[in-house]
Amino acid sequence: MATRVDNRATRTPQRRIARPAAAAAVLVALSVASLGCADLLQRSTKQSTESDVPEGAHLRQRAATKDLSVAGVTFDPKPEKKEQMAGYVDYIFGGMERLKVTATIVNKGNEREIDVPVVARLYKTRSGGLPQEEEEQLAAEKRTTIGSIQPGGRAQVNFVFTGMGQYAQSTHMLMHVSVDRAEGDTDVTNNVGRTYFWSLLGE
Repeated sequence: MATRVDNRATRTPQRRIARPAAAAAVLVALSVASLGCADLLQRSTKQSTESDVPEGAHLRQRAATKDLSVAGVTFDPKPEKKEQMAGYVDYIFGGMERLKVTATIVNKGNEREIDVPVVARLYKTRSGGLPQEEEEQLAAEKRTTIGSIQPGGRAQVNFVFTGMGQYAQSTHMLMHVSVDRAEGDTDVTNNVGRTYFWSLLGE
């Protein structure tokens, strides 16, 4: 009588061995996919963060500039006429006892400026051979401070000089308005506004 061989005993271990191998392959695939998603998320977050930064912001942070400028000086009363001289302009005022000076200060830099000192100096000077590098005959001086000027912003300050009648007819004058903060300023040539003038009775 022939003996029947049961093959199930030999096949069963093979299936049991194959199942752990398949599970390991699935885990590896899931790990790779997870790492890929994490890398993709990290790249997307980085790109989103970079796109939120305004163009040129990094350059502005690295290249901060300071530049305060005297953009203009006006007077009350206004001058009645002006004469073009060699190298400067002479303004002619009528007789006056009081002169109001308004200066416009502009922040041309890219940083906020605080406590900006502005000075108006009235000098006696000589007619001709101007402007001078340094003035010596100081007649009067007024000071004020601007609390804050934003980048690209401007501010106006006023000064009032009295007793102007004593300079009428015979004295050539200079109104010298300046921002008295040169440290770190990239262009100190625009920190000053000069106005030469006469006050003439009967004009």
